[in-house]
Amino acid sequence: MVTESQSLPAGDYAPGYTARFVPVAGHGGGSTLYLDMRAGPRRGCIGTWIGEDNDDYEPELLWESLEHLLTDITQAIRNQTATLDGGQAILDDGAVTWLD
Repeated sequence: MVTESQSLPAGDYAPGYTARFVPVAGHGGGSTLYLDMRAGPRRGCIGTWIGEDNDDYEPELLWESLEHLLTDITQAIRNQTATLDGGQAILDDGAVTWLD
């Protein structure tokens, strides 16, 4: 059965987390970056979700695609510049770590 959230186009507000949001990164504070795999012209965009306890929160779209996200992270590491919420991405033993 397709829920209301799943039937809305990719990139549109979804009243609740949907199975078509594929998590790609998490934050210890409970927020999640997700790949929006619902149908539509923005399919594959990256958004952020801060958790089920925040039903009035509208997820924010951050990147047009996974490629754009990875390009921004790569450039931030190479240039030692801030990205996502002002944090700095560094390589730490082969994994990306975010410094506040």
